[in-house]
Amino acid sequence: MFRLVEGKIRYRADWPGLTADERSEGWVLPCVALPQSDVILDQPAAQAAAAPRPVRSRGF
Repeated sequence: MFRLVEGKIRYRADWPGLTADERSEGWVLPCVALPQSDVILDQPAAQAAAAPRPVRSRGF
């Protein structure tokens, strides 16, 4: 998810997986959004990925 800072978008689907609160806060799903003007998006800070778990080999 990204936050729409400036510009206009529309979606192909009426409800693309965002809650009403998320939409009212300006969150967008750029993977399914169609820009209607030049847009500026804000990407939230990426969270640190969890440490990888060791995987046991099955001897293949």
